[in-house]
Amino acid sequence: MSSAYKRHGQILEAALLERLKDCARLQVWREDAFKLSHESLKEYHVHQRIEKCTRIELAYGDSERAIPVDMIVFDNETKALTSYNIKRGNGSYDGGKRRSIQSDLLRTHMLLIDYGRLRGISPSVARSRIIFFYGLLSLPKPLAIAGSELDDHFSFPIIEEVEAVNDYFRERLYALIEEEP
Repeated sequence: MSSAYKRHGQILEAALLERLKDCARLQVWREDAFKLSHESLKEYHVHQRIEKCTRIELAYGDSERAIPVDMIVFDNETKALTSYNIKRGNGSYDGGKRRSIQSDLLRTHMLLIDYGRLRGISPSVARSRIIFFYGLLSLPKPLAIAGSELDDHFSFPIIEEVEAVNDYFRERLYALIEEEP
């Protein structure tokens, strides 16, 4: 059960990523090693406030450390480039973990426009968000998105398909449990 619980987050990530790939206007990918620069760390420590950090655009490439970004979406129509981290969102985090998540999110935001340019796309706007699928938001809006808002957020049906994936894996888990001697 513990193993299944830990992997459920990965199932949600994969289901969201694959569902969004079905939307013709979106380019969707995962970034296993998004580089957070020394400059983004400095700027975050100087400003720390969401409003100030979201107005900063920095060059991408320098690496103080790298983090995985669960999903990056470029909307070909709006030219918006958005990074997403995906959490289950059915429990809360302590203050230290929330600060760490917010720091990574805002630092990613600062670098995202140039990251997009280096990938050969021309975003007109960039933003970083975190999806709390089951709706318990550990960060403030607009950084956080509840799973129930995803269909509207992407203007594309997502929730029903992700829940179908959840149902499938839930049934498989229950079948495995019932087989145990």
